[in-house]
Amino acid sequence: MPENAPDQGRFFSRQFVLVLIIVALICATLLAYTPGLEGDFVLDDAANLQQAQLETLTWKEARLTLLSGRFAGISRIVTRISFALTQYSSGYDAPTFKYQNVLLHLANGLLVFWLVALFVQAGDPRATGGGEQYWTALLVSAIWLLHPLQVSTVLYAVQRLVLLSAFFSLIALVCYVKGRLLIESAPTFGLTLILVGLLLFWPLAILSKENAVLLAPALLLVELTLFGFKPKSRLARWRIPTIAGFFFLLPIVLLSGILLLAPDTLLGGYAGRDFDIAERLLTQVHAIWFYLRLILFPVPAQMGLYHDGFPVQRVLDLRTIIGMLGLTALVSIALTLRRTAPLITLGILWFFVWHLVESTIVPLEMVFEHRNYLALLGPAMVLVLAGQRLSHAPNLQRPLAIGAFALVLLLGLNTASRAFSWSSYELLVRTEYQRAPHSVRAVEGMFVLANNRGDRKAARIYLDQLSALLPNDAWPLLYEIIFRCQDDQLPSGLLKTALHRAATGRVTPALVSTLGELDTAVRQQRCPVVPPGFTLHLAKNIAGNERAHMTSVRIKAYHQWAVLAALSRDMDTARSALRSALALAASDSPARLDQVATQIGQIASIVPDPAHAVAFAASTTEGYGEQLRKEKVDIPIPVHAIAVPPNQ
Repeated sequence: MPENAPDQGRFFSRQFVLVLIIVALICATLLAYTPGLEGDFVLDDAANLQQAQLETLTWKEARLTLLSGRFAGISRIVTRISFALTQYSSGYDAPTFKYQNVLLHLANGLLVFWLVALFVQAGDPRATGGGEQYWTALLVSAIWLLHPLQVSTVLYAVQRLVLLSAFFSLIALVCYVKGRLLIESAPTFGLTLILVGLLLFWPLAILSKENAVLLAPALLLVELTLFGFKPKSRLARWRIPTIAGFFFLLPIVLLSGILLLAPDTLLGGYAGRDFDIAERLLTQVHAIWFYLRLILFPVPAQMGLYHDGFPVQRVLDLRTIIGMLGLTALVSIALTLRRTAPLITLGILWFFVWHLVESTIVPLEMVFEHRNYLALLGPAMVLVLAGQRLSHAPNLQRPLAIGAFALVLLLGLNTASRAFSWSSYELLVRTEYQRAPHSVRAVEGMFVLANNRGDRKAARIYLDQLSALLPNDAWPLLYEIIFRCQDDQLPSGLLKTALHRAATGRVTPALVSTLGELDTAVRQQRCPVVPPGFTLHLAKNIAGNERAHMTSVRIKAYHQWAVLAALSRDMDTARSALRSALALAASDSPARLDQVATQIGQIASIVPDPAHAVAFAASTTEGYGEQLRKEKVDIPIPVHAIAVPPNQ
């Protein structure tokens, strides 16, 4: 028997144990998330999922339903297809979406295991002799899978956006790192693997969610820290720098082009925010430290879905300067350790790289936990690698091993605790309100719960809180008007203030939908305290207000104005509103055009005379005939379905 046979036996025995632990980790993760699988849809789940419903699997319906949104309608198309297929096969069912999200999270955990093992193999070849890279990868992936911060990504149905984008990004990263490791022994295969990752899986990641463009700086970081752009193979000697340089520069060039030629594409959303770009950047200093605190000290009571109450930093004060210096120090430490501890450098800078889009200039909400889904991998690597270095000291191996097991167990229990709070809408809202009583969404949720159970005293308290939190927005006032519909009279000045705020405050999806609820109540004579014509005036003010951060919201506002005008028999105003919506849709996507075309048909059908209905549709679409024909968009009028008017 060869001399190394016992070692081989032990190695394979360790492999078997490793597989058993991985299986146990998968089961533990599934078990931890089980309490939250029966929960309801939350936040923007309904708005996004209902737009991706297919009645039949036909190209026409798929094109008009799924090809909506930015960049000619292909933005997030992979995720929308996933939404559509889930609903087509299982219906509009929250537990199904959540269960599939958990399965994606498990798949991503296995990819994280593989990727970290490759990182260790590339960054510390000495650790690969006895399979040590797999044990490092196991602990990192266990922390990543079971960290309670991931709950608000995995159980938030619409954040399949993040899960799918991460899935394809991780495959692309595995392809790149594995290809780089093979480049010396099998240069052709290694290069092929790299190109498959970059040309196939990276586009799929971007088409799942756009922040996958950050794969470019992530790959550059991997190349700089682990490989140094120095392949020995003659075939790869110039190809690797060329490939890495091209794919790194590509998103920079595209981003620069968008900022120069169409800056509103990225920055126009500030019109609908209560902060500007400078205030957002200042606030993100505190947001990054907040994320790091949640990662390193994972207390469930500090975590939540609603962070809309996160304070906006409007001035450069001493606390913000200290925060900036602290972040700069972290980056400096990482760069200093590049040669002696490249994996530590990779872990520290990895966290910052994956925040370059959502924590910088793009006018998104200030804080969401799901922005840390891939970023969390960096701190997890640093923690495990630092622990491994300490384990080389005498008498520390056993305590560190016990500590690692206790950490993973604690993370799993905390995740199960958070998942339980997601088991019902009421429990989630109450938990969020207890943690963040200054969150608009939490207060709104408490109002809805109180109103639904008929507790008007409590509901009135929450309404007052909403108005205090949004002193310049019309939305809380519309809620209050609906709430007071059966009162003898409304508070003095309430209607006048609502009209003013509708014209000057922010235009949000909630404002537009609440306007529809109010108008329905008025027309059904369930709100006699609201005078005739008030909702039409309100709709006009909202539609004329440009403080909306999404094109879809402005289109909805124009549509709502058109509906109310048509119901008031003011067809000229309805036509004007629809043409404004049509102008926005024409510069957006075919699906938006189809959406407005449907709205035109619905409003035209209000006209009692079929000939006049056709004439209304024709005059509304005047000037857009060629584009409507090109996109094969029809104006569906029930009394007389027509295509694009013939005389255009």
